[in-house]
Formats: sequence, C-alpha cells, structure tokens
Amino acid sequence: MIKLLGAYSVNTSKYYLLIPTLFTIVITCIAFFAKDADLASVFYMLFWGWLFYTAPFGIWLVFIHWAKPSALVQHSGYVACVLSLIVISSFWLLPPDPSGLPLQWSMYWPLSAILIAAFGVSVYIFERIRGT
Repeated sequence: MIKLLGAYSVNTSKYYLLIPTLFTIVITCIAFFAKDADLASVFYMLFWGWLFYTAPFGIWLVFIHWAKPSALVQHSGYVACVLSLIVISSFWLLPPDPSGLPLQWSMYWPLSAILIAAFGVSVYIFERIRGT
C-alpha cells in the first residue's frame, strides 16, 4: 500500500482515519452504558458505525490514490471530512427531532461531499494561482 499511495499519503491518511475510529468507539461506549446493550449489539454498532463514519474519509483516500493531488489538497479534503463530522455531530446539542430518529446523520455524507469538493477545488485553484 505504501508504494501505491506514497509514504506521505499513507501516514497522513492513517492519522485522519483515527478521528472517525475514535468517534465510533466513544459513541458506542456511550450507547453501551446509556442503553445497557448486549455484546452483540456493541459489535454491530462498532462495525456499522465505523463504516458509516469513515466512508467519506475512505472515498477521499481512494480519490487521493487515483488523482495524486498535492499534500495541501489532501489535507483540505480530510479537513472537510472532519469538519462535516463535527458539524453533524454537534446537532446532538440541539433539541431532538420529535420522531426520535437521528435525521441529522442523513446529511453527513452529502455535507462531506460538498465540503470536500469546495475545500479541494478552492485549494487546488489557490495553488494554481500561486504557481506551486
């Protein structure tokens, strides 16, 4: 994998992938202690939660492999993923939806895609204008 992405990309990616992984662990622990879930549901929450939260990061990782953008563009995409995770998870501080469903999470992937495109394209254009 190091030869495919380059040592820098792999090191950058593994540190950014720690963010949704730690988020998944924290959310699962909170759910486990708040709802007294059994061990099977904890593993279920860990697996599917990790896939859900890391999907934008993984898609960006695939794009990095394919397009090989500059380091600054790589970081901008990961920062966009982190920002979307923070923004969507901060909706928990607002009053809950009357239906009881966590509807804000349906906006996580689209917001990630919009922010990745906006940040990545902006940084790419900035680099081209600057001439690096």
